[in-house]
Amino acid sequence: MRNQWDEYQAKATVAQYKDVSEDIALRVYTSRLIGADPSLVLHGGGNTSVKSVTTNTIGEEVNVLYVKGSGWDLDTLEPPGLPGVQLDHLVKLRKLDCLNDENMVNEQRTHLLDAASPNPSVETLLHAFLPHKFIDHSHADAILVIADQPNAKSLCENIYGDTMGIVPYIMPGFDLAKAAAEVYEKNPKVKGLVLISHGLFTFGNTAKESYDRHIEAVQQAEDFIASYGKKKLSPINAKITSDAGEMLSSIGPCLRGLFSEETGQNWLIHYREDSAACAFASSLECKDWSQIGTATPDHVIRTKQKPLLLNPKHLNDPEKLRKEISGALEEYKNNYHKYFKINAQSKGVDKKELDPLPRIILVAGLGLVTIGKSVRETEIAADIYQHTIDIIKKSFDIGQFAPLKDNDLFDMEYWSLEQAKLGKNKPAVAQGKIVYITGAASGIGLATAKLFAENGA
Repeated sequence: MRNQWDEYQAKATVAQYKDVSEDIALRVYTSRLIGADPSLVLHGGGNTSVKSVTTNTIGEEVNVLYVKGSGWDLDTLEPPGLPGVQLDHLVKLRKLDCLNDENMVNEQRTHLLDAASPNPSVETLLHAFLPHKFIDHSHADAILVIADQPNAKSLCENIYGDTMGIVPYIMPGFDLAKAAAEVYEKNPKVKGLVLISHGLFTFGNTAKESYDRHIEAVQQAEDFIASYGKKKLSPINAKITSDAGEMLSSIGPCLRGLFSEETGQNWLIHYREDSAACAFASSLECKDWSQIGTATPDHVIRTKQKPLLLNPKHLNDPEKLRKEISGALEEYKNNYHKYFKINAQSKGVDKKELDPLPRIILVAGLGLVTIGKSVRETEIAADIYQHTIDIIKKSFDIGQFAPLKDNDLFDMEYWSLEQAKLGKNKPAVAQGKIVYITGAASGIGLATAKLFAENGA
């Protein structure tokens, strides 16, 4: 884990954003440093904040929390992606015994400096209830390897001593914010907090201090993991075909057809060419390890709680192959229906079941395949699961992989504030369509190709 702080770049960022305060400019700078490293955060994961002072319209000084807004990624964060919320009001909310999600969002939105700002992060109150000027939060891979262990608390104490507070798993929101503040207040000398089955928070008086502490904590976790040997996977059998393209051309259209029949929509597949993913998908361990759960809870909205496993035997017989994949898909759907029914009934909630289809498909002899309604969906799912595979393997190198169970994942998957991250944009006209154009290197053909691409093909 390399510390990427560069004093010259930090000053250049401050100069670039001369229309905002130095606090906000440096907040943007270190947010991007964190966001640029996929082993720290992926696709909207993590959040950052800075506490500052501004002057309102009538000349009064106002304490403000600038926190990452919904819809922004840390690696491309700009000042508008840090909505300012009146800090003094947020702090007062801690006096409440309870605060539901709808009221929490309302309290945050009604105390924005700018009504046009995006919704502040769902973890805004956690940032507000801690006193530090700069706060960084990530879902670092190395931290999750530790935080997803059944004995995560004792491991954290072994690795960090009394320099990190340890917060048991609580779903993000008001209750987690209060619990995190209480853990901090028991030992105000801590440099950060490890949230079990969730991720890492660090803080400091400056952007550099908080960032340095973040990288240091992740490095300590990496060093601990590296002190263990790597377990070798046990291959299922030899590859059925030596040509990944040949296998994909047999499986891909079959998957897209079955998904389309189920939903009446167009689906796209993405193959992530990665030897580690192929080795995992082709191992005996995959059958059990891949079905345990997600590395951190918010991944569930991108990957579902478990992948579909395929070990195709009839690649050269399209009819038998379709029947084989259809059978595996039916079993997956039935298991999802049971997962939904059990959790909805046990929790006494009235929810509309989401589609029961997998987004991650692990194919023995091929590797990692993802499926979605857009290219972006498939690539996001592939990025996340690539890292999940590494986290799972390293977890078993040092012990076990024991992330959240289905009842907690259900809460996250069906949480309205989490689903809001996916957006409700109307799909492009040609989304999910594959278009073949001849003579598209120039002229009318090129213009045609660009037009289809702009419309989602």
